[in-house]
Amino acid sequence: MEANIENLWQALLPLLNAFTQRIAGSDPKVICNIGRFSTDASLLCGYAAMFKSAQGDVVEVTFDISPRHGMLALNADASTDDGEILAHGPHTLVHPGALLSLKEGPLAQWIGLFKRFLMSVEPTMKECVAEL
Repeated sequence: MEANIENLWQALLPLLNAFTQRIAGSDPKVICNIGRFSTDASLLCGYAAMFKSAQGDVVEVTFDISPRHGMLALNADASTDDGEILAHGPHTLVHPGALLSLKEGPLAQWIGLFKRFLMSVEPTMKECVAEL
């Protein structure tokens, strides 16, 4: 399963890179940080955080893949570092076997929804970054 999670991360990383490049292009002072981690409760937590100083406020897009009742829950949101949700992204449950195919099926559909979510939340994130 770890290799499949890595493949999913590699599929999402270019989307996050392109998204943060577009945000950074709107404000030369913005700093973007893309990363991932896992916890006991999550197989993969990924983020694209944007800020203007190390001590300043942060806006971010996050996604999470967690086991839930024999399925995998995929969630994404845009938020501030104080927990305010700016936009809810795609949320779905898939069978763990869905990780085997990133090109078709429910996981491919979620990736497509995540890409559209990034495009739709971009104006909001640019506004938030301008206010940081």
